[in-house]
Amino acid sequence: MRVHAWYRALLLAGLLLAVALALISVHLRLVNSGLGCTDWPDCYGNLARSAEFGTAGPFKELAVRAHRVLASVLGLLVLAVLALSLWLRVLRVPAGLLFGVMLLLAALGRWSAGLNLPGIVMANFAGGLLMIALLWFLWRSFFTAEPAPAAAVHRLAGIATVMLSIQMGLGGLMSAFFAGLACGPAFDCAAPWSPGIPLEVLSGLFRPLELDATGRVLISSDLAGLHMTHRMLGFALVPVFCALAYLLARSRRRALAVTMLALTVLSGLGGVMTVRLALPPLMVLAHYAIALGLLLTALSAWHTGSAACDQTGSTRAAQ
Repeated sequence: MRVHAWYRALLLAGLLLAVALALISVHLRLVNSGLGCTDWPDCYGNLARSAEFGTAGPFKELAVRAHRVLASVLGLLVLAVLALSLWLRVLRVPAGLLFGVMLLLAALGRWSAGLNLPGIVMANFAGGLLMIALLWFLWRSFFTAEPAPAAAVHRLAGIATVMLSIQMGLGGLMSAFFAGLACGPAFDCAAPWSPGIPLEVLSGLFRPLELDATGRVLISSDLAGLHMTHRMLGFALVPVFCALAYLLARSRRRALAVTMLALTVLSGLGGVMTVRLALPPLMVLAHYAIALGLLLTALSAWHTGSAACDQTGSTRAAQ
């Protein structure tokens, strides 16, 4: 088997592991924050009881062990990817960046259970997304080169990718600050709010969350604005992705268009049901998984296969 085939197999394995690791990490975060706890919603965000929530969480011990094993295996795969990139002299910059992100996440691992440190939660969240995106980019680069997409498709796919990345970041902020119930089930938000991300929220990334006498996170009224910004951007994303799916269909990329349209509908419905049903943990996890899939479809629409293996026909060949 040719060396680049091994490289592509490593990238696919790494991508699948990174996605599984991200889903397990989000599951553990949701369980430890109190979603689905027995005396909901009073127990939500009660850090003094986070160990209790973790013990009561479904498959908690198995999830923790799986997270550790997958993280270790993924680290070895990323190291192998970097070594092959340097040897084959292809895609060295993204492979090096992937290795750097992996080192950062490993360094943050000792604080990953710190629910009262929003900055650490966000760094792990963003690092996981970046690692998945880099692995996807590297893997797609080894496909046969595709015709360059129309300028309109390329431009709109870039806009959709940026918007969805911001939207997922807002979701991460809501989780980091325990803002899931800041608005309640009402679509117009039951609390007073103004759109935008309050500066108090961003500055709070770098200090521990404030707790009340019972150990529960104090929910600032500013978080209602963060919650509503997430909702409004979600509504704005629907026509953007529908338009992108239409352009993809016209460009004869119908499979990608249908996938994108289906994920857009599922993401919208999942967001609405998550709000209306007061954050059931499995639905929140599914909402994240669908958003992750949608992000990868947007990246696929934007990225054209560079056929890195074809560009290196003179590189070291098969073993």
